[in-house]
Amino acid sequence: MSTTMQISTIEIEKETTKKGETTKNKEKEKEKESQIIETMKRKGKKELSTNIFFNDMNELMHNEAFKTFYDKYFRDSSDIKSVLIYLKLYETLQMEYKERHNVDIDEEVLIYIIKELMVNKTSRQNILQSFDTFFSHNTLTVKSTQTHKYKYLLDVLSPQIQDQIQNQIYRPPIKM
Repeated sequence: MSTTMQISTIEIEKETTKKGETTKNKEKEKEKESQIIETMKRKGKKELSTNIFFNDMNELMHNEAFKTFYDKYFRDSSDIKSVLIYLKLYETLQMEYKERHNVDIDEEVLIYIIKELMVNKTSRQNILQSFDTFFSHNTLTVKSTQTHKYKYLLDVLSPQIQDQIQNQIYRPPIKM
């Protein structure tokens, strides 16, 4: 056999060996990756069964109505802050109306109130300032020097806006 053919045969054998080793290495990497994924799944499943927050978040992110809302309104930090303000305002007005009047507020009335509060420059500024205060401090100091978590967003609204809400918005339903 000529020297050139011997070199070619040796090179082919080396290439074949390299390809075989590369294939074996890729198979080992895939197996290792598969084991890592299975471990992550097992641990994630345990988290979903023991961690209420993760379970709730997971269910919420699979809810089509929420996902559509999320994709539409949670585009950037400004959008997210705006949505949170509206959601917290909605919840707060709804709960406080029920507490004060012992009846649920009509959805249409609630939406109208929120819109009116947000289009009015003074009330909007107070709500935005209160929201910032609520999230930057999240505590309220009262005369007895006890510190309480805010129960509602309206707890930190200015007295002016609280009076406006009490006098103009939270009128008991008229009984006929």
